[in-house]
Amino acid sequence: MDFRKENIISRWVTILIKSIAEAPNYPAKVKMLKMTKAIIVEKGMVGGAPSVDLQCEDGDGNEYLIMTTGNIMDGIAGAIKGVIARTEDGTGK
Repeated sequence: MDFRKENIISRWVTILIKSIAEAPNYPAKVKMLKMTKAIIVEKGMVGGAPSVDLQCEDGDGNEYLIMTTGNIMDGIAGAIKGVIARTEDGTGK
């Protein structure tokens, strides 16, 4: 089994929220992870496009890996740029 091909995130829903007050209040069972590294694999996809490995850890030191596509990360970055561009001073605040 090709681990990368079988486990990579290729679909994603991006939700824009305007304030902390509108942000989800996650239940205690949801584990917070800290991203420790983002590794861009230049030709990580079958077609030669980039993939991104997000290495994370929880408060107990357990390690996790999120694999996604460069296109998804580019889409998220584009949404953030759009939010910043819509503010008066361009800072996103």
